[in-house]
Amino acid sequence: MQLVAGLLFILGIVVGLLLLGLALWRSGAAPAWAGILLAAGGFTHPFMPGHVASGVGLLVTAMGFAGVSVALLRMRNDEFDLPPVSPAVRA
Repeated sequence: MQLVAGLLFILGIVVGLLLLGLALWRSGAAPAWAGILLAAGGFTHPFMPGHVASGVGLLVTAMGFAGVSVALLRMRNDEFDLPPVSPAVRA
């Protein structure tokens, strides 16, 4: 059971960071390089051979998170919040 849980954890990190990085890149909410680093770092970290290579993958991910954090902290509240949902028009 622990093996399955560990596999699902690693899969969640890989897929989750890949999707988060691609979404931030496509949305323009953060610099493109930050989204790319998040996507690449999350994908490479578990698959790199050796501890040093895994550490490099984690550093790449950390640089991506730092770039996204700076971009989000620089946003005004109006830019960060979604606009109100307009009522649906019935035909």
